[in-house]
Amino acid sequence: MEAFGSTLSSEAGAILAESDGQLTQCQTILGSLEGYGTPVTNPYTTHSTASLRGLRGDLAGHLEEQKAVFVTELERQKHNDTLCLAFAKTVDPFVASIRQYMQVLTSPEDSLDAQLLVIEDALQKAEQEPVRAKLHNLDDQIQAAGCTFNPHVRFSFRRRRV
Repeated sequence: MEAFGSTLSSEAGAILAESDGQLTQCQTILGSLEGYGTPVTNPYTTHSTASLRGLRGDLAGHLEEQKAVFVTELERQKHNDTLCLAFAKTVDPFVASIRQYMQVLTSPEDSLDAQLLVIEDALQKAEQEPVRAKLHNLDDQIQAAGCTFNPHVRFSFRRRRV
């Protein structure tokens, strides 16, 4: 997206340069006609060099507005990417700890009662895990920002909520 900013700037510069060239050409032609000493009227257009300069100014203004919209969108995307990256950096260790619990739970060596105690302990620890609240908060911020895809992680926390 940032690379597109330089493309946008160079295209805007090219458009303005072309506009300036055409305006100069019109002024040259009109100057030649005014050399005859009589007021110049053109039955083919209502534009004058003054109106063309005004249109050129409008064009420059619209290109500046386009640039401002681009900068705003770029900042929004950077903010969204920061949220997504923070989520990924938080969720990866959390998922690793869940996998570790799963490894313990899926290789039982004790009695059923002992296994049940291990499961209940794991559930209690998971509920008290401060990372869960942080993940919920980050996920809420990501959803509020309208992000539908996180390039840094394969899933969203919202899908995993129970």
